[in-house]
Amino acid sequence: MAMTPKFCNGDRHSKSPAKRAVVQYLLPTFLVLPYAYLGLLLAVAIHEFVGHGLTAIMVGGSFTGVQLEFDGMGWAQATAPPDAATWKYTAVMAGGVISTMVAGIILLSLGWRTRRQPWIALPLLAIAANQILEGAPYLFWNAVHPVPPGDIAAIVSGQPLARVACIIFGGTVMLAGVWCSMALLMWIAESWLNEGKRYLGWSRFTALSVLGFSGMEWFIFDWDQLAPGLAAWPNVVGLFIHLISAASIAPARWRIERIERNVRCTLISATAGWALVLFAIVVVGVWLRKGLTW
Repeated sequence: MAMTPKFCNGDRHSKSPAKRAVVQYLLPTFLVLPYAYLGLLLAVAIHEFVGHGLTAIMVGGSFTGVQLEFDGMGWAQATAPPDAATWKYTAVMAGGVISTMVAGIILLSLGWRTRRQPWIALPLLAIAANQILEGAPYLFWNAVHPVPPGDIAAIVSGQPLARVACIIFGGTVMLAGVWCSMALLMWIAESWLNEGKRYLGWSRFTALSVLGFSGMEWFIFDWDQLAPGLAAWPNVVGLFIHLISAASIAPARWRIERIERNVRCTLISATAGWALVLFAIVVVGVWLRKGLTW
C-alpha cells in the first residue's frame, strides 16, 4: 500500500480542550511575535540601506555608512553628488519612506496570495505591516509637522503643494494599510483559528477588540526623535485608526474557508522566525548599533 507523506498535512487527531487552546491561540501568537519584531528591524534596514543608500548610489552620490537601533531608529551616511539636480536630492531623501511602503505593499499582496497557508501568510503580514507603518506615517506626520531631522521636512520646506501631496498620499496609504492588514487578519482568524466559522456575538466583539487594540503598538515609538514637537499625536491617531478599522470590519460578511490547523508547519515557521530574530539582534548589537562605515 502506498504511503501518503504527512509532512505539512492538517492535524486530524482529537485533542483535549487545553491542547486545543494552545494550538488555537498560543501557537499562532508564538508564530507572529518574532516576525513582528523582525519586521521592525527590516523596516529600518530597508529604509536606510535600500531607500537612502542604494538611491544615493543610483543618482551618482555616495553611501559610506549606516547605523541601526533596536527600537527602529537609524541613519545612513548617504548623499547626492555636490552638483546634483534638485530631483536627485529629493530622491535620496524620499527613498527611505518610498522603499518601505513599496516593500510593505508587495509583502501584503504576498500575504493575501498565501492566506490559505497561515504559517506563511502571518509572518508576511507581520513584516508587511511594519514596512507600511514605517513609511506611510513618516511621510504623513513629517509633512504635517515639517521639522528636522525628518527626511520629509527637507523635501516639503517652502513647497506647499509637495507638502499637501505628501499628507494626502501618506495618509491614504496609512489608512489603507491598516484596514487591509486587519481585514486579512480577521479572515485568517475565522478561516484558520475558528475552523471556517464566523465569530458571532461576544466572540466577534472580542476578536475585533484584539485587532483594534493591537494599535497600542504605536506607543512603542517616540516620534519626537523624528520630528520634535509631535509628542504622542501619531501614537494616539494610530490607535484610533486601528479601532475605527476594527469597527468597520464588524459588519463584514466575506466568504471564509476552513483551513486545517497544522502544528508542524506552524512550529517550523515560528522556530525559523525566532532564529532570525536572534541573528538580527546579534548583527545589530555587534555591528550596526555602533555604526558601520566603509
